[in-house]
Amino acid sequence: MIVKMKFLSISGPRVDIDRVCEKYLSKYEMQLENAVTELKTTDNLLPFIEVNPYKDALAKAEQFAELLPEGADKMDQSMSKDEMLAFIRELNHDYLDLQEKKELLNKKENEVREKLNVLEPFTPLNLDLHKTMRYKYMKIRFGRIGLDYYKKLEKYLFGDLQAVFLEGTRNENYVYGCYFVANADMSKVDSAFNSLHFERITIPSEYVGTPKDACASMQKDIEDTKKQIEEIDKEVEELVRSCSAKLIGTRKRLEELSSNFDVRKMAARTDVGDTKEDYYILCGWMGEDDVAALLEETKEDDRVFIVVEEGEVLRRASDEA
Repeated sequence: MIVKMKFLSISGPRVDIDRVCEKYLSKYEMQLENAVTELKTTDNLLPFIEVNPYKDALAKAEQFAELLPEGADKMDQSMSKDEMLAFIRELNHDYLDLQEKKELLNKKENEVREKLNVLEPFTPLNLDLHKTMRYKYMKIRFGRIGLDYYKKLEKYLFGDLQAVFLEGTRNENYVYGCYFVANADMSKVDSAFNSLHFERITIPSEYVGTPKDACASMQKDIEDTKKQIEEIDKEVEELVRSCSAKLIGTRKRLEELSSNFDVRKMAARTDVGDTKEDYYILCGWMGEDDVAALLEETKEDDRVFIVVEEGEVLRRASDEA
């Protein structure tokens, strides 16, 4: 839509800029120009360099709102700004506590799964891991060997190699298993297996029972850990659901506050030293009707000073100046 636009400047005490944005400018569509650039011939103008105090809280509110179930639309906007910020901090604290527990459980699950993946190829071996790891006069070596070298190994085993090899599982590339060797022959046998590219795999001595028993125990640990993680996910859902109205209301209000605060990006401030009050300046384009309404609304407000330049231009209302 083509509308008549007027260029105006709005100024007032620097500390009053938020009130003006919220009370007046939020009602009208104003295409802001960079005041420092636009008023470059004016002395003592500086940009605002303040950090938006609502940005981080808004990001958290948006993050938590995404966790709400569909249809959650009730809104509670009864809290003050300080109360809203405190609410988000407390909610984030509780959320991070739950996330920390979840991360520890995920870490535990991954560690157990890694151990399970290492031990699974040896499940066909019918031996007690706890006992065999503690033989006094004999050692056990777990590992894998390439299929081609395994055929050579079989010849060695049928010969004079003083070792017993037990096969676990095999795939298209490797045979997994273990060999037993007496302490007296350990050096010679280890060298023979090394020459056949036998890759040692370390199996912890903590397991009880057969590899199959140990794998079943680890699988149960994984399932139990998954259930604990699911419970924490439910706690997170309940955490945000229980305060959904406050959360939705806080997000909307923080969006408004953050947007109003970011007007500073286009504003200028006067640098008049320590003896006088600093002022802000905003300038830009506004529809002719909105200008008239704004002037009428602010005529009794002695902390707002508006200058409308003579002349007008035709612009699309949605165009950026």
